[in-house]
Amino acid sequence: MTILEARKKTEMTRIKSSEVLGIPLRTLEEWEAGRRDPSPWAERLVINELTKIYLINSGGTDADVLKRANGIILRERCRPAKEDYYHYDEISSAALKNPTEENLYRLGMWFEAFGADFWNGEVYTVDKSHDLRPVYLMIDEDEYETIGFELI
Repeated sequence: MTILEARKKTEMTRIKSSEVLGIPLRTLEEWEAGRRDPSPWAERLVINELTKIYLINSGGTDADVLKRANGIILRERCRPAKEDYYHYDEISSAALKNPTEENLYRLGMWFEAFGADFWNGEVYTVDKSHDLRPVYLMIDEDEYETIGFELI
């Protein structure tokens, strides 16, 4: 998703987006027109904020909507690539040493993409003393969405 696509989803004008995000209007115009490229971290941050705004506006401002927005953003940021198949030790070690929400999500996404052999009922087995359990948010009576992972 590009900044332009994310902004159009929110149905905000460039002027309103510029004000809400605190980005100069000219900078936003140049990014959207492709005349200037934002740094990768700035682009990710702007798209994440616009995605949160879209989800909040479309579903209310309750905690579940914010959790869902964060889960979607983490899923996009942590989506594994084919070459990640070989990096389990690196990914699991980072999650165990520094169990931030993003590191745990990255490990969980690795399991969901490649870790069928690690699945044990409701949890993934990380090592002899750690399991990783998905955290779900109920969307409907029969529909759940993974919004995070926790070490147990």
